[in-house]
Amino acid sequence: MIARIPGVPRPMEKATPNSYADSPFADPIALIEVPKRFSVPSMKLYDGTTDPNDHVAQYKQRMITISIPKNMREACMCKGFGSTLTGPALQWFINLNNGTISSFAQLVNAFNMQFASSRKMEKQASDLHRIVQKSDESLKEFVNRFNREKVPIPNCDARTAIEAFRRGLDEESDLDKELTKYPCPTFEDAQAKALAQIRLEEDMQSRKAYANADSRKATSNKQASWRQKPYEPRSRNEKSTAHRDKSKWCEFHGDHRHHTDECVALRREVSHLLKQGYLKDLLTEKRKQTVSKNDDRRQPRRPAARQVQQHPDERRLEDMGIDERDVIRKSTVLVDSAENPSTPWEK
Repeated sequence: MIARIPGVPRPMEKATPNSYADSPFADPIALIEVPKRFSVPSMKLYDGTTDPNDHVAQYKQRMITISIPKNMREACMCKGFGSTLTGPALQWFINLNNGTISSFAQLVNAFNMQFASSRKMEKQASDLHRIVQKSDESLKEFVNRFNREKVPIPNCDARTAIEAFRRGLDEESDLDKELTKYPCPTFEDAQAKALAQIRLEEDMQSRKAYANADSRKATSNKQASWRQKPYEPRSRNEKSTAHRDKSKWCEFHGDHRHHTDECVALRREVSHLLKQGYLKDLLTEKRKQTVSKNDDRRQPRRPAARQVQQHPDERRLEDMGIDERDVIRKSTVLVDSAENPSTPWEK
């Protein structure tokens, strides 16, 4: 009878009555009962695509943390190993012949042999010379990357590691100059110097960041302490000076565009200075009392019925109880002193 026709999937085999007892382990392991509280450690399942040595090492470390009687430890490690496999690796474990594995060492050897093609290429100490610090890479990042590449190298020569580390540094770095002038006998000494240099660089960066923050804060406070001149010329098109009315003159702007008592910019400047606490000595007694009452009020008055009102900063100076010549003189001094802090001025 033909068991299999070429090109046709193998027919499903029926399970035998004793198939539940199939085990690749010999009797010295298969007959030992696993403790009731024993459970396979939680770890990533192995599918045959990564290094088998890494999986075995991780499995051993997880099993060490489990409390198992000494006479049962090897049997538990053998029986629990299959639960950490999946995919092709699990299929390989199931296909092992019954009673062929008599120890955990034999199981590991067969496992490593089966998936030897997935092993990582063993690195040599000479491979460290390929590690070079990048232009945008900090010293701390380079040291961490170098150490990650050095750890898997078995019995790495200290002199080779030190020389590769020094040659990989940026030629302009202070650490490269330090290691060149004063060679280190051990790699740990070179690492200690690198850590000291990292600490210095991080401290300098921290101070620079604080200095920049203080500078931005000081600039912001300086800009908020005063405003731009209200009489700076606007960018919109205006009539030329030759066509202006010569009978008009503004003492505040020094121009023929309008009269001084009609200057909106001056009124707004006076209002701003009064709010800052200046020019109060130029007010009349009646106006001083009014300003004092307004300052004591915590809640503003409710606006009256909707009607067109004149902006409070655009009232005439006479209505505010201020002489325009005194305002021009003192407001000009205040503006100039605000722009030049070295000029003495008082409230």
